[in-house]
Amino acid sequence: MRKYLLLFILSAMLVSCGNKKGASPESSSVINKKKMAIVLVDVYLAESALLITSQEGKNTKAYTILYYNYIFEKNEITRGQYIKSIRYYSFHLKEMKEVYNDVINKLVVLHKQHRINKNSEE
Repeated sequence: MRKYLLLFILSAMLVSCGNKKGASPESSSVINKKKMAIVLVDVYLAESALLITSQEGKNTKAYTILYYNYIFEKNEITRGQYIKSIRYYSFHLKEMKEVYNDVINKLVVLHKQHRINKNSEE
């Protein structure tokens, strides 16, 4: 999990290099913190599925496009909004920390639910 968090933060920093100030929080293109946490949970789940797919020796390029398009459609955002939001939060670390605290809490809940469901099936 930490490896993915680090990878995400590094990629966010790379994406943000073009604009040192990031997007304005008032901009309608920046995803609010609550929704951004939901999007990032979806991203982490997709990235986990992609990791498993790559470990099976499959090409993940097509799956990556499908997963991310699904995430954007499901959350009613565009790729551009996602990138602008990553850029914004990478320069507003206090807000990013709040988003990630929410992401971690949501992932913990999902993990517990999965364990409960798995145990009830046995």
